[in-house]
Amino acid sequence: MSHLLKDVSAVDGAWDIGVVAAGDACSPAVLGYAPKSGGKGSSPADYFPVAPTFAEAGITVWRSDARTSAGMVMAHGEQDGGLSYELKFNNPGSQPVVLPYELRKGSTMPDSLPVFVIDPSSGSITPWRAGTMESVELGAQSDAFRVVAVGSEAYARNLLAGLSRWQLSYAGVVPNPCRGIATIRYTIPFEGIGGIHFEMFDQSGRIVWRKAVSHPRMERTA
Repeated sequence: MSHLLKDVSAVDGAWDIGVVAAGDACSPAVLGYAPKSGGKGSSPADYFPVAPTFAEAGITVWRSDARTSAGMVMAHGEQDGGLSYELKFNNPGSQPVVLPYELRKGSTMPDSLPVFVIDPSSGSITPWRAGTMESVELGAQSDAFRVVAVGSEAYARNLLAGLSRWQLSYAGVVPNPCRGIATIRYTIPFEGIGGIHFEMFDQSGRIVWRKAVSHPRMERTA
């Protein structure tokens, strides 16, 4: 497989993409790339805090591994021929909002690098075009997610195929029946569900265990 970033990076090889709300309504999120400078144990990406803002709605880099938001990410290596970044659009307010935004390539980013925006909930893939505004509709106290793919269209489609498995589904309990510890496997969509609730009953119909999970979209083991 050819490595997309290997041939186009300059000596320092660093570039960035700003995700900017219309009218600078909130702090931008920054998606970046820089070649690894450390040894074998260096981190695949570095994350930086969200800049302070008085805006209610916001755009951040979503860290699915740590379940937290960041203001900037600097990746250090491609995966499967490209790079992908998750964006979280958040509206903590009591009224729905529409948040227009655009992607702005930094001056050091090669024009030859294709960029796509993936909407996991609708399954759409939108190629980046300079000066084009996109928008996200956010209900009251809700989140929405997008994935920015830097790579070929085939790379973006492969990403979308992987994201499509995040549906509301229950994969069963192991072992079943059980005595003591059991594992429940399930998935939750990227958005639209704020949480789920589990209850376990014994043969007489009594509730013997219950658990609420509020974190969205992550494959989990209960």
